[in-house]
Amino acid sequence: MLGVVYTSFIEMVEEKFSPEIADQLLANPQLQYGGIYTAVGSYEHHDIIRMAIHLSEISGIPADDLVPAFGEYLFHQLVQRYPQMIEDCHSMLDLLQGIETSIHTQVRALYPSASLPSFECIREADNHLVMQYESKRPFVNLALGLIQGAANHYGQQYEIEVVRARDNEDNKASFYITTQP
Repeated sequence: MLGVVYTSFIEMVEEKFSPEIADQLLANPQLQYGGIYTAVGSYEHHDIIRMAIHLSEISGIPADDLVPAFGEYLFHQLVQRYPQMIEDCHSMLDLLQGIETSIHTQVRALYPSASLPSFECIREADNHLVMQYESKRPFVNLALGLIQGAANHYGQQYEIEVVRARDNEDNKASFYITTQP
């Protein structure tokens, strides 16, 4: 997993909760990397899951609410750091439809060893997109948050239905997205 995801998570915790809570998360002795992450590094995903669970325990906010909120935050961080990745996109659905062909191509150029999820998109109408998500990691809720971040970025109202491949499976899902005029 890209280090920018880790550093953005810590930044979000510092901003939305406190630097002390971020320090608590990073001091967890169960973290594989000892709580040390750089934006340009690459890490296994287990530590971020541990930190999200720990944050849920500390804050009392369910992890199923925290992770999409982080995804939304992450979207805005990625746009600030890499604005060129969305410069040719004029709407949320354009952006989502171009994840594999445009955004992931650029990410792979910057980070050749990145293990990215796959997104297969079918544009059924100007305002409707079906997106198939599959990952080695259990991040359906993170993908949902990234979609929410894209909607906010473009100021688009939308409806979304998330259908997981199986109950409680968090690495494969279909997103049915309809934007409002």
